[in-house]
Amino acid sequence: MIALVTGLGLYFFYDGWIGYPKKNFNAALFAAFETGKSGDAGLPDPSAFHLADFSEAQSEALNQAIQSGRKGETWSRFAASRHLAAEEPKILTAKEIRDQFFYGALMGIIAAGLAIYLLRERKKTLSADESGIRFPAGNRLKFAEISQLDLRKWDRGIAFVKAGATRAKIDDYKYTGAGEIVNRLQAENPDLDIVAAEDTES
Repeated sequence: MIALVTGLGLYFFYDGWIGYPKKNFNAALFAAFETGKSGDAGLPDPSAFHLADFSEAQSEALNQAIQSGRKGETWSRFAASRHLAAEEPKILTAKEIRDQFFYGALMGIIAAGLAIYLLRERKKTLSADESGIRFPAGNRLKFAEISQLDLRKWDRGIAFVKAGATRAKIDDYKYTGAGEIVNRLQAENPDLDIVAAEDTES
């Protein structure tokens, strides 16, 4: 899960830094092509496409677009030569670009939160000794004082034990050895009241 969220965050950052500016440059190419068709020769204003400036290579590509427009070529043909889509490129707004950084940062915060949660959970253990069960929250119940074992959700790896007013959860999905602890509880406490799924169905 952490890897997935981190990957999403990196994807958003990539779009903000590279992907969206690249798409806006493609829109600038289209504008330059249209400029050439109209007979003008000036390069587009980079700020109109939310770009700081054009690099030397980009300026050269823009000039090529102008020349192609002047020659009466079609945009689809020029676009194909640069492996671009045939339809007119859309200019992405400054807000759309900023949003990529916002979502990238948000994914980073979520990933950090998940990492902290998992580190905390790793410190929690479910274990049993000769006389009872120690639960992840730190509380301990003796086998003899547990009066009920609820197995109605055991098909999903969840069981509950009851001792007086205390009810505690045994989670086989989160904690290794939970199944052995359930079996040991039944062996150590023959008077245990076991609630199974079929008990609720009858």
